[in-house]
Amino acid sequence: MSDPMWMLTMFDLPVKTAVQRRDATEYRKSLVNLGFAMVQLSVYSKYLPTAAQSTRLLRLITYNIPAGGAVRVYRLSDTQWHGSTVFFGDIEIEPEKEPPQLFLF
Repeated sequence: MSDPMWMLTMFDLPVKTAVQRRDATEYRKSLVNLGFAMVQLSVYSKYLPTAAQSTRLLRLITYNIPAGGAVRVYRLSDTQWHGSTVFFGDIEIEPEKEPPQLFLF
């Protein structure tokens, strides 16, 4: 099994018209439906227990990019993610931890 990783997706989407705003909202919803969580406005992340899942997920992320949208996806190892520094105001906080695994018996 491959190492766990995080996918970080950042995007700028056009929002000048009502149709563009609707498409941008739908794109954000599609990321949430894929299990992404908002880190900052237009920055979403998802923890993957195995890096092998990233190829399929990348195809799903790029499938619904609105016309004129710019999307950048980073694949970060768990070590790289936890080596980041996060500030809330002037207070340093720890980066998000990997979510607990759900076990079904």
